[in-house]
Amino acid sequence: MFQAIRSRPERMARWLDAIESGSITDKGLDASQIQSLAQIAGELQPRIAKWLAGRVRSDRSAVVQQYLSCLELKVDMSRGKELFAKQCAACHRIDGVGSNVGPDISDSRTQTAQQLLASILD
Repeated sequence: MFQAIRSRPERMARWLDAIESGSITDKGLDASQIQSLAQIAGELQPRIAKWLAGRVRSDRSAVVQQYLSCLELKVDMSRGKELFAKQCAACHRIDGVGSNVGPDISDSRTQTAQQLLASILD
């Protein structure tokens, strides 16, 4: 259903009207659907950008701070590969494992641990 709404600007406009009025909720959207909305250009882009900005918690830095201690845990690459295959590979692809459905995360090896944490929480 989401793809049908997203495929036509007039449908997207009505969907945004309903979201903005509170007559429907956006809680059923998954991360890839939200990501696809961020890529929409044209006259609806400012409304979508405003909606996306409203989805970010104002205490985002506090959430990141809450999880910083996990960066002190011992790294186990084999366990990480196993978790990636189980939890992430349905949407992401790295080293020939997974699918290219979600955002490209191949640059994760060049990011700091803090950057990765913030991206994961986002």
